[in-house]
Amino acid sequence: MTRLRLLNDGFTLVEILVVIAVIGIVGSVMVFLPGAGKQSARDDRRIADLRQVEQSLRLFFLKCGFYPGSYDAANASCEGGLQNGQEAAENPDNWIELRQILAAAEIGVKKTPNDPLDGKNYEYRAELGGANSARGQCYWIMAALENPNHRALSDPQELDGTIDMSAVPALYPPTPLNCGGSAYCLSNIECTYDG
Repeated sequence: MTRLRLLNDGFTLVEILVVIAVIGIVGSVMVFLPGAGKQSARDDRRIADLRQVEQSLRLFFLKCGFYPGSYDAANASCEGGLQNGQEAAENPDNWIELRQILAAAEIGVKKTPNDPLDGKNYEYRAELGGANSARGQCYWIMAALENPNHRALSDPQELDGTIDMSAVPALYPPTPLNCGGSAYCLSNIECTYDG
């Protein structure tokens, strides 16, 4: 009697196939989720990186009186900007040069973060100042996010659209900075305006 009961308590072939199918579906979903999770984690890191650079730029401003991209002949660690009415060779043309300037500025910042994906960099723009003023009081920093629906992009304080660089004299580098879409931008308050 016990022997028959054990045979009747076993799984049928249909039940085993259903369990295998469910495991297969759950497994395939799990394969795709880590990619989306990694993408979201990289975007969160980009936003945190820009916030960290924002703090570094404030430290630079406290020391030099302007943001990287202006020039102070009296202080060699405050590089960039206008020199004799011309763009100084020390102006940060790209993110790598900005990182070097911040590291050399003796503000306690030894390493500035970079985009988590190889071959990608954040972007930086600064006001160089006019012919009579070499003091850069404005900056913009930007990271291209992988998720165009990231929650940070729906922030009402988020800059959106192409910033009208012609409204800022002697901006460097002069190429437009496109904010909005999947681009996350930060600037100091003196530069945030409706264009």
